[in-house]
Amino acid sequence: MGVTLRYINIRMLLFIILLLIISLAESKTIHADVTDDGINDKIIMDLESVVVVNKFECCKRRRHTLVSDVECLVDIMVNDFHHGIRGKEIAVVMLPDSNCVTEIYGFKNNQFKKISEPLPGEITFDDAGNLFGYHTHMWEGGAVHVPCPIIQEDGFLKPATIELEIETTIVIEANTTKEISTNLSKNTLVVCVATAQEKDVIIFLQDEDGSLITQRKIDSKGPFVGKTFADKDKTITLIIDNLQSTTLKRIYYIIKHYAYKP
Repeated sequence: MGVTLRYINIRMLLFIILLLIISLAESKTIHADVTDDGINDKIIMDLESVVVVNKFECCKRRRHTLVSDVECLVDIMVNDFHHGIRGKEIAVVMLPDSNCVTEIYGFKNNQFKKISEPLPGEITFDDAGNLFGYHTHMWEGGAVHVPCPIIQEDGFLKPATIELEIETTIVIEANTTKEISTNLSKNTLVVCVATAQEKDVIIFLQDEDGSLITQRKIDSKGPFVGKTFADKDKTITLIIDNLQSTTLKRIYYIIKHYAYKP
């Protein structure tokens, strides 16, 4: 009986530890100044809500609920996402209907307000400091993420408008290349993404004057992602190079033109 009871207690202990691990994995706390008063606040994400504890004076606190009763919370982030608002903002990442979206909340007039539309994907900054989300496309059972620039319009963050979209799969014979040109209008940002299930394919994105924008050898785990901004009308070229292979390749590529001005 003692052995059996001890065995049950160990199982109960393991079960409690597992519940604690799951609970911790689905919660997050960030300490950052999101009220622009020079004092770090406490941003708490639990299973269904995001709450900010505003530490505005010694021993005085005020709670602000950003979202509640949401069953698809994934993450929270703090950064200067909106340059028109003083201080830092809070990004809430959710997964409704299996589609990742992000909403931004900023502190205005002593309260937190939503300052974005639902933004596609999990947002991030590129090397130049520009804000991007991503659209998800499926190809041969895998997910391909296509960057989407985020703009500010009337004080609100929103995805840039898509002016043109090309999405297709082509076959490239062995020891050959394929050039795909696209015409850009002024104040357009173009994003090119390409992937393949096989190796030994190199993708180049070339500017109108022949200069290289970016290049990458791709495979199923490492797609090509290139982007460039046109401050005037011009033509760029996506080059698919299969010269290093003795077999034909199936290449999936997407080209998106966004109305955008940095």
